[in-house]
Amino acid sequence: LVAMTYKSCFNCCTFQRPVKIGFIFYIKGNRRTDLDNLIKGCIDALVGVAFIDDSIKYIREYTGAVAVATDKDVECVTMTISEV
Repeated sequence: LVAMTYKSCFNCCTFQRPVKIGFIFYIKGNRRTDLDNLIKGCIDALVGVAFIDDSIKYIREYTGAVAVATDKDVECVTMTISEV
C-alpha cells in the first residue's frame, strides 16, 4: 500500500541521489507503538520504488513521530521525501 500510494502521488519518481524522509503515523487511541518498526516497514516498502536501496548512500536522514488519530476510525501515515 505504501509503494502503491507513493507511485500515484509522486509519478514513480525514483530518486538517484540521497534523500531525507519524514513520517507521521496517526494511530487510534493510546496504544503502545514501536516507531522504529513503523518507519522500517515503510522504508522497506519503498526500496526499488522511491530509491534504489535503503543503504546510507540513498537515505541520509529520516524522522518519525506518532500522533493520535483525530478520526476514531482512521489510522494513516503521512510522508515527505526530498533530495538532500
